[in-house]
Amino acid sequence: MRKYLMCLFLATIISCKNDKETKTKEVKEEKKEVISEIEPISEASIPLVSRWTKNNMTIVESEQDDYNAIILSRTDASKPAFTSFENVQIYNGSTYKISVLVKGAEKQSAFGMRVQSKYPNRVDAVFDLDSGKVIDVKHLGKGLADNVKAEIEHKTDGWYLCTITADLFEDSIRVIFGPTNSSLKPEIWEVKTGENNSVYLEPSSFKILEF
Repeated sequence: MRKYLMCLFLATIISCKNDKETKTKEVKEEKKEVISEIEPISEASIPLVSRWTKNNMTIVESEQDDYNAIILSRTDASKPAFTSFENVQIYNGSTYKISVLVKGAEKQSAFGMRVQSKYPNRVDAVFDLDSGKVIDVKHLGKGLADNVKAEIEHKTDGWYLCTITADLFEDSIRVIFGPTNSSLKPEIWEVKTGENNSVYLEPSSFKILEF
């Protein structure tokens, strides 16, 4: 009898744990769905293009008529390359969507984006600008993010809205981005590619929205 009661007790505990995990998963999924339907609480301030940091990268104005675009181009195929801005003030514990409009400037174009705090805590995503797919998204380190997701949405004439969504647990972040090769893993998208890759980017489309 004692053995039976013990088994019943353990079964009850396991059942309750499974129910809790299921409910937690359902709440997270509902939260992701709701974010796309509500208005943002606030919008973080993004520095002017002239204040962006360039590492083996050039930024020039584009003649694209559909958007006021710039061209980001790697300058040395044998070295890592990226563009970034930092000290973006956010609210610790809030959900954020970091998004920007980009377009491939050549065949087999890809775009990398990173949200970073203290090393090695970061979220990386690589977007294929030919197929219009998220190649992959990776969350490295601890303490920065939870419920990480990457999305890509075609807008018009090859332009894509590339987005990283996550619950962020920091007071400020650094955003790093630039052209890359679709064959690279997300966590190393900024390393040398062997090519001077380029992408079009619409600076005014860069948004860091709190939900």
